[in-house]
Amino acid sequence: MKTSDQILSFKKFKTVPRIGIILGMTSGFMYSLAILNLKLVSEISPAQFLVTQAIIQWGIYNVFIIYSKANYFGEEGERIILFFRAIFGGIVKALMIYCFHWLPLADAYTIYSSSPVFISLLAYLVLREPCGAYNIFVLMLAMTGIILIIKPTFIIGTFQNIHDVDNRWIGITVGFSACLLKACCYTMARKLQKTPPQVVAAMMSAFSLVVGTFLLFLFEEIQISSCGKNSVLVVSSGIFMMLNQLFTTIALQVENAGPVSVAQTLNIITAFLFDIFLLNTIATWYSIFGAVLILVGVLLTTLRKAN
Repeated sequence: MKTSDQILSFKKFKTVPRIGIILGMTSGFMYSLAILNLKLVSEISPAQFLVTQAIIQWGIYNVFIIYSKANYFGEEGERIILFFRAIFGGIVKALMIYCFHWLPLADAYTIYSSSPVFISLLAYLVLREPCGAYNIFVLMLAMTGIILIIKPTFIIGTFQNIHDVDNRWIGITVGFSACLLKACCYTMARKLQKTPPQVVAAMMSAFSLVVGTFLLFLFEEIQISSCGKNSVLVVSSGIFMMLNQLFTTIALQVENAGPVSVAQTLNIITAFLFDIFLLNTIATWYSIFGAVLILVGVLLTTLRKAN
């Protein structure tokens, strides 16, 4: 009876106007906060950061699962999709943490935010979601804004230090690989209509823990950091990333993958503000114009949904 009531409540929740767009924007903001904390952390390796985040998130999601009495392995008929969603999601998290570690913040954001192109394409090919001229125009508008804001050096500049070339291209390759897998995650999440969001997120966190532990013992050493700034940043980043996963999962269950991915490009705007006020980066007219283009793209997506 409780499960039936939860399904009925979720169906009512899905009828809230533009709720998928709102959740997409919120998840993007949560991701921006999580990555900001990652860039501020010192003394902790990327794999250890991933493991710590996964433990925090997995523990919190388990509380929600126990409280809601949901099936930990998902609903019947969706378990195979849930399994692969968890695998791809865990790998994406690991790849993006290393991407942000190897590349400057701006370049990494460019790569991560290029995923709407792949997401819309896969949503059209796999889910048969509409992708007309309007959708293509909005996506191109958002992508143009992203490039103007970040001005990636691997597109408009050259390497400043020949010794950084290898790591830089590794970061670029890892980032684009994450984007392709992220597109697969989004299309699979749209197929999980009966499995509760907390179950999807918990499974992904569990697999992130497996991937992070493997990388930690294979390539890196565990670094013990004293309690203080780093501990606060790591814990808060884990909570923000948990909220990002939860809001993204719910958004993809109530909204098409394309509009959600465009709405999440708002994390570029928040990163732009973080650069100015927290990281002491000087704003340029290119960045301001790019932010406007992204805002217009998000507003057009929202208006399209309203109509």
